[in-house]
Amino acid sequence: MKTSYMDYLLSFSNMSVLLAAAFMSSWALSIHNEWHILLDVLVFMLAYGVYTAFYLALIRHFRPYPLGSYDMHSCKFVYWKQVALLTNLAEKALGPFLTLFNKPLYHKIMGAHVGRQVALAGGTLCDQPLLYFDDYSVVGAGSVVTAHAISGNQILLAPIKLGKSAVVGVNCTVLPGVELGEHAVLAPGAVATVGTKIPAYELWGGIPAGFIKCLQPQNEEPDNPQ
Repeated sequence: MKTSYMDYLLSFSNMSVLLAAAFMSSWALSIHNEWHILLDVLVFMLAYGVYTAFYLALIRHFRPYPLGSYDMHSCKFVYWKQVALLTNLAEKALGPFLTLFNKPLYHKIMGAHVGRQVALAGGTLCDQPLLYFDDYSVVGAGSVVTAHAISGNQILLAPIKLGKSAVVGVNCTVLPGVELGEHAVLAPGAVATVGTKIPAYELWGGIPAGFIKCLQPQNEEPDNPQ
C-alpha cells in the first residue's frame, strides 16, 4: 500500500492532538494514591479512544466516508488511510473496556449503523461507517467484515448490509458490497466475495459462498374441517 509524506504528516498531526488531549485529561483527573499510575493509564486510554471517536464523527459530518473505487493517488484513499489508522488505534486503546455487551455501542459510536439487540461476538469490523446491521443480526466470533478491498493500485469501498435476524457464522469473511437478507445465514468459515447478495431465508456457505438450502419456514397444515 502506497504511503506518502502527506500520510506521515497527517498521522503525526492527528495523533499529536489526540494524545495531548488524552494526556491533559489523565493529568486533570489524576488522584495521588498507591494506584494512581494504573488509574492514570486507564483514564488516558479511555480518553484517547473517546476523543478519537468524537474526532472521527466530526470528520464524517463535514466529509462523508468515501464510496466507490479509487487509485492510491486519490485524496479519498488518503482520507481512508487516516480514518483506518485512527480507528485501529482507538480500538486498541479501548480494548480493556470493550465487552460482548458494549461492542455494538462502540461500533455505533465509530459510525456503524446498528439496530436493536445486535450481537457482534468478537469479530473484526472495518470501515464502520459502511456497515449496516439491522435488528437482531449476528456476527460470529473470529469473522472479518470489511467494506474495503485493495487490489493492485485500487481500493474499493462499498457498504455491507445485514438484514433483520441475519447471521454471519464464526470465522467467516465478508467483503465489500455483500448483503444478507432477513434471516439469511452465512455458514461458519464461508467467504462472501465482493458484491455477493444472499436472499432472505437462505443458507450459503463455502469458498466462495454459494447457495446451500432454503430456510423459509414451512406453513403449518391447516386444521381439518369439522
